Amino acid sequence: MRVVSSLAQWVFCCAGLLLAVGCGKPATSRSTEQAQGGLDHICFSPAKIRVSPVTELIMPTSADGSAIIRVCVVLLDPFESYLKAPGTFRFELYERILRSAVPKGKRIIMWPDMDLRSVHTNNEYWQEVWHAYEFDLEFDPQKDKSYILQVTFILPERKRLTDDYAL
Repeated sequence: MRVVSSLAQWVFCCAGLLLAVGCGKPATSRSTEQAQGGLDHICFSPAKIRVSPVTELIMPTSADGSAIIRVCVVLLDPFESYLKAPGTFRFELYERILRSAVPKGKRIIMWPDMDLRSVHTNNEYWQEVWHAYEFDLEFDPQKDKSYILQVTFILPERKRLTDDYAL
């Protein structure tokens, strides 16, 4: 009887030591946790951009007005979810060469970069209804010409995302 009692005490003592030492979550280094946090951050950063089909060329209503390209651009994370992010937009217009393997011809115009890294400026161009950014670019189109609009989004870490859209 005395052997069983001391054996039981020994088992309880060992179990208590194991619990006190910790059989729970293994210890991880701080750098491992930071690296995992960095991966989470990447998942919520823009992975691609898309020029929305609501983008349009608006012709002037009067003889002295200029045409406007109303551009709607969406930013997408790796899971194709819409998001808002700081960065710089660059817009370039190329002539479109019809029936060509390489339809993008010479560059016609490059507008000044749109820096949306500040909260105020970013909100100014954000359209909640579309979950997209909207820009009006002045342009004087030639009759019977086709164009390709190239939109580039430059993230703060200098990564570039690009999309082309035929007008």
